[in-house]
Amino acid sequence: MRRGAALAALVLVPAALVGCSSDGDDPRTPAIENVASRVIVPAYEDAATSSTALAAATNAFCAQPSPSSLAKARVAWRTSRQAWARTEPFGFGPAAKRRSESFISAPADPGRIAQLLGATTPITATSLSASASSVRGFGAIEVVLFASAAPAAIATSRGCAYLSSATSAVTDDITQLRDDWTKDRDGGEPPFAVDLATEEKPKDAVDLIVGRNISIMERLVDRQLDPARGLENRAQRARTLGEGPAGNQAAVISQQLAAVRSAYTSEDGASLGDLFPEAASDVRQRLLDDLDAAITRAQKVKGALAADPVALTELYEASEKAEVTLTTEVVSALDITVGFSDSDGDGG
Repeated sequence: MRRGAALAALVLVPAALVGCSSDGDDPRTPAIENVASRVIVPAYEDAATSSTALAAATNAFCAQPSPSSLAKARVAWRTSRQAWARTEPFGFGPAAKRRSESFISAPADPGRIAQLLGATTPITATSLSASASSVRGFGAIEVVLFASAAPAAIATSRGCAYLSSATSAVTDDITQLRDDWTKDRDGGEPPFAVDLATEEKPKDAVDLIVGRNISIMERLVDRQLDPARGLENRAQRARTLGEGPAGNQAAVISQQLAAVRSAYTSEDGASLGDLFPEAASDVRQRLLDDLDAAITRAQKVKGALAADPVALTELYEASEKAEVTLTTEVVSALDITVGFSDSDGDGG
């Protein structure tokens, strides 16, 4: 269900989110505080920890290339990519300001990566940061790390320089995002989690969270799953889905859906789910049920999603149902103000 590209409110941190006092009487305030402290911040912390582990695992592989060290590096990549997926439904504020998703989640360009590996110019984290997004995110690391079953074919001097630089660049950016959410920022600004939770107009903060959730669901359903299911060629489906040689996209989607769900469940304290009026309590439950159904479909996929057209269609149908519930019934029940812009959600 296409409703437009993305939310203008997510491109930059809204000025109203900074330095305002909390309205303790607004029931949205405790929900925002809890979602920030128990959902969003832990997601960024886990992403920072796992990306650091990925960098260590790839460096260990290059120091002693073997089937075992390669397998460990690949497991670390999968773990780190899935941890990052859990932050994507909350990619507003610092992530939008830094445009982090535009390279961390960017689809890889294997041709450009091959040119980079075949050149003689030194590969460093700094040089990669100035390169195209298609050669410096998780997808690009995947192309190199899963290129061959032979460790020696991957652990060349250029290959290892690339893996070290790319994982370092990703780790540095994710770590900075975690710090922006949890520590005082440049200019004496408080952590963004504090800004979000002490918003004078809590409705703006709720709009921000729900709006970003909508953006992620629209990208997943309208730009990936829907067009991919209409393609007969597996390679074309993989490109449309953003799925690389690891065949990891179903796991990524599962984590994105679970992260969206976490903002509306009250299993660990107040959430956006508590903001539904009594007359719309069925809407909240329907959203959770629809998301659960989509998560189950994603988890049932064995191997590459692009290789299983039936599973792809089933996942599309379940995800599309959740998208419709979120973008229509939830928006209405929570009185969400949504603004659209073509500039968001292009990270892939």
